[in-house]
Amino acid sequence: MTEARNARVDRISILGAIIGVFALAAPLLVQKANRLASGTPHYLWNSNSVFALLFFGFLYFIVFVLTMQRGPAIMFKQKPRVILVGLIGNIVLVASFFFAGSEARRLAAAAAAAAPYARFSLGAGVWLLSLSGYMLIVSAQKSVKAGSGMNLFLSLSGLALFIFLFGAGAFKDLSIMREYAARKERFFQEVLQHLRLTNIAVAIALLLGMPLGVWTYRNQRLEKPIFAIINTIQTIPGLALFGLLIAPLSLLSLRYPLIRTLGISGIGAAPAIIALSLYALLPITYNTHIGLKTVDAAVREAGRGMGMSRREIFFSIEVPLSVPVIFNGVRTSVVQAVGNTAIAALIGAGGLGTFIFQGLGQAAPDLILLGALPIIALAVIADRSMFVLTALITPKGLKV
Repeated sequence: MTEARNARVDRISILGAIIGVFALAAPLLVQKANRLASGTPHYLWNSNSVFALLFFGFLYFIVFVLTMQRGPAIMFKQKPRVILVGLIGNIVLVASFFFAGSEARRLAAAAAAAAPYARFSLGAGVWLLSLSGYMLIVSAQKSVKAGSGMNLFLSLSGLALFIFLFGAGAFKDLSIMREYAARKERFFQEVLQHLRLTNIAVAIALLLGMPLGVWTYRNQRLEKPIFAIINTIQTIPGLALFGLLIAPLSLLSLRYPLIRTLGISGIGAAPAIIALSLYALLPITYNTHIGLKTVDAAVREAGRGMGMSRREIFFSIEVPLSVPVIFNGVRTSVVQAVGNTAIAALIGAGGLGTFIFQGLGQAAPDLILLGALPIIALAVIADRSMFVLTALITPKGLKV
């Protein structure tokens, strides 16, 4: 079984490396006369980017060597090999943006006089290299103990290096950074608003979902109707659900002044939080129900044999054993909420979706990315953080 698992990890690494090799033939940057114009591609094999081409080629050569089950790779044990592959994945992920920023700086200096409004957008090569690096990281994490320090290091080391380079101004000549510089103060306000909406929605879903999960577990007759309602909510498109809430909330705010004074109206944060909470409800409710339902009946009987009451069995046996399953549901809800919150900008609730829809309206791809990339980063951070937290709180006897 261990050999099959290692083979699976190696296949993921090899596929990631193959994607990375093909990425070297794709444009690193696209030079535009202005933020809306079409552009000219620039590739890694340009005269000033030969080092970058060799650098990535060397990294992928190491990955191919490490993923072999013979030759030089046999000098290393399995764990050091996969950790090294994960570190290379982090390097590839950050280096793709670093070299793009360096090339943009060179091209911007050369075009400063002739094209003062020139923009340098990220090309397909950067996105493919990023995908390649992420696949190498995921590949390594599958063979490293969940919740361990090394797993956390593989998750966050690339992000830490990216933040350092960002602070050092390594990406300042990229078009997306020009969009950021023009909206710096607003950007951080929208990030905080995005996090605020997400956290409130997940907190409400927790307060409702966990009791509902316990209720459906203890009352099986309610299981089907309650899950039918929650599943139906999931089938409603996000934009439609936001729209459905506008009319009733507007009517309530007009009819009851107290509700209006609390800031609840047909648009803004109130309908966004309600809709996001409803979407986050299913994973938490379902996992709570399943987590309690899958506790071994023999364990409950052992508790009863020791003279424990139903309440004591619930809090001392059922809840601790089902916590890992419940937290996986919370993890799913958090990641979904981070993405779904982008739509909230359409009804005036703010968040990073504001930049996405502004970019769509202005046909400005880099402005769209200014909203989309932080959402992706927040979702990945939330997913990895909840994954590590779940591993840490899982009882030792349940860890694989």
